[in-house]
Parts: sequence; structure tokens; C-alpha cells
Amino acid sequence: MIDTRQKMKATDVIIFLLSHFLASCVHFPLLIGTFAGLIVLEYVFDPDPPGGPGFMPGMMVFAIPYAVFFCVIAVWITVALQILRFWKKYPRWLPPVVDLPIALAILIAIPYCYYVGVEALIISLFLALFISVDFCIYWLLHWFSETFIKRVRKSIQKSLQSGTPIDC
Repeated sequence: MIDTRQKMKATDVIIFLLSHFLASCVHFPLLIGTFAGLIVLEYVFDPDPPGGPGFMPGMMVFAIPYAVFFCVIAVWITVALQILRFWKKYPRWLPPVVDLPIALAILIAIPYCYYVGVEALIISLFLALFISVDFCIYWLLHWFSETFIKRVRKSIQKSLQSGTPIDC
């Protein structure tokens, strides 16, 4: 016989994994599209693009590993914050709000350890902004997918308890 607490924990884990899967399925194509758009903009607006016009497909190939990297980073940060939220409750809106100041503090401090210059500062600023926006998008996608899965689960449970057939 299965204890109800174990059953609830198993469903919470399934909802957790399924919500991350759904959020990643939407997040990854968004990142690929963003990188592809940035590459196209580089070739449209730069009078001397790197490598010439024949180099554009090669740059598109590099968009995939970058998208995988940023998607994995967003998943890791979100999982860590959810584990922290399990131990210490905090509002769900708090991580996207404090994300940009933390990323700026970390990524602006790094260039001063190695190289002090305006170029390093600007690159760190853009990287921190990109990581912050990427994390916020993933956090919101995860939040919406988790809410969607829980609502579908509740409606299925409600229809099963009332005995009405589920419309597909």
C-alpha cells in the first residue's frame, strides 16, 4: 500500500520535471531564434561582417551550442532557486527582480580581476543583461508551465471525482 505522502511527493516530482521539460521546449527555440536574429542583424548592419557572407551558415551552427549552454544555465539556476524555495519560502516574483543586480555585480567584477578597460566592462554589461533576460524568460516559462500542469491536473481530478467524462 502506498502512503499518501509518498504519492504526493511523486506527483510533485513529476510536475517539477514535466514543467521544466515544457519550459525548455519553448525556451530553446526562442534562444536559437534570438541568436539567429542577432547573426542576421550583424550581417545586415555591419559593412564588413566577420568572414564575409559565406561565413554566415558557419556562425548559425555555433548558435546551437550557445543556446544549449544558456538553456542549461537557466535550468540549473531555476532548480537551485526552487530547492532554496522549498527550504525557505519567498515570493515567486523575487528571483527575476534580484537577478539583474546579482548578474551585474558578478559579471562586472570579473573584468577588474584580469583586465581593466571599457571594452571588458561593456562586454560584461551586455553578458549580464543577456543572462538576466534569459533567466527571467525561463523563470516565467517555468512558472506558466507549472501553473498550466497543475490546473490540468486539478480539472482531471475534479472530473474524475464528479464522475463526468473528460472531453478530449
